[in-house]
Amino acid sequence: MASKLSVFTMNKLVQIRALSSTARLASKAAKPMSQVEVDEPHVQKQLGRIQMDFVKKAERSNAERAVRHRFFRRSDWVIAGTCLAMVVGIYSYTIYAIKQEKFLDDFEMPDPLPESERQ
Repeated sequence: MASKLSVFTMNKLVQIRALSSTARLASKAAKPMSQVEVDEPHVQKQLGRIQMDFVKKAERSNAERAVRHRFFRRSDWVIAGTCLAMVVGIYSYTIYAIKQEKFLDDFEMPDPLPESERQ
């Protein structure tokens, strides 16, 4: 009995939620914003001085962000190049140092054991 009551209650809650205004607003797809050209005089007049000041402030901050992005992108490439140069240098020095090793060149093979000692 309790499970039937809870299923009935859940169905009612779902129906009430479907009728609420927030559910209808959330289900509608939002229209994308269109790009407005703010350099035209009639658009500037329509927006007003305060809105145009906000637009100019946003353009300035976007330009500063782009400058910072270019700086960090350049510094990232410098760091990557330095790390790559160090890796290549260490690898090539290691290969060069190993080629100079002569410790196996003068190694003499021991005489083979005679037949009597092998068994």
